[in-house]
Amino acid sequence: MRHLDPQSCGLRELLELFPAWRRNLQPGVTPLGDRLPWITFAACKFLAARIVPGMRIHEYGAGGSTLFFATRGCEVASVEHDEAWANRVRETLAREKLGNVQLRWLPPEPVTDGKPRSPAEPEDYFSSDESFQKHTFRKYATAIDAFADGYFHLVVIDGRARPSCYKHAHSKIAPGGWLMLDNSDREVYHRIHQDLAAKGRAVPLGTGNKTERMFGYFTWHADDSPPINPLGDLFKTQVWSLARHLGVPDVIVGKAPTADLVAGQT
Repeated sequence: MRHLDPQSCGLRELLELFPAWRRNLQPGVTPLGDRLPWITFAACKFLAARIVPGMRIHEYGAGGSTLFFATRGCEVASVEHDEAWANRVRETLAREKLGNVQLRWLPPEPVTDGKPRSPAEPEDYFSSDESFQKHTFRKYATAIDAFADGYFHLVVIDGRARPSCYKHAHSKIAPGGWLMLDNSDREVYHRIHQDLAAKGRAVPLGTGNKTERMFGYFTWHADDSPPINPLGDLFKTQVWSLARHLGVPDVIVGKAPTADLVAGQT
């Protein structure tokens, strides 16, 4: 389900997007029927402002995003691991006479070597989904290798084994192109952040504060791992005061803190 993200929208934009978000909660609403990527509304708005006819797009994970790009005149290469869902997307594309999409069904393959694997390790081609614990997504992640380096204007990684997909996708993005990684805040994608920072001659910035560190309320290899942490010596009350001084909207400053890792966590 797409959602409103108060941290990426101002109050006026949140109010403007609320009706669409509410419709999104109605029974029977699907990504295909919606013709929109299943991401935040702010991210959809970002894409809509930049997508133009003729762009070449590769996506890991088919669905509403496939229709979103195809109806805007883009050349779309999509891979999907779920056969039933891939067939539904194909049927929708055929019904709407959209022939500018190359959709491949690439299911995971079973492995029997007993080797331990991690969803954070790009070399493992592994998904954190329990139903795929004995499978590899190597063919799925490497599908993009069939294209020349710098071929795509946009690569969307919103499927399985995302660190492995990134490993093969980053060189395929044209200069000035875009990489969109859904759920980029997940701890298992930390290696992607580090690699992107290194390629851009930059360093990741931490977001933790002194209060969280004193209580031990932080995530290893995530908000505690960056080499630079501008807020690290400020207590949380000082962070709020600084935010208000800088003019950060109250909808962000006053948001109830939560790690959003499990339901009801505070």
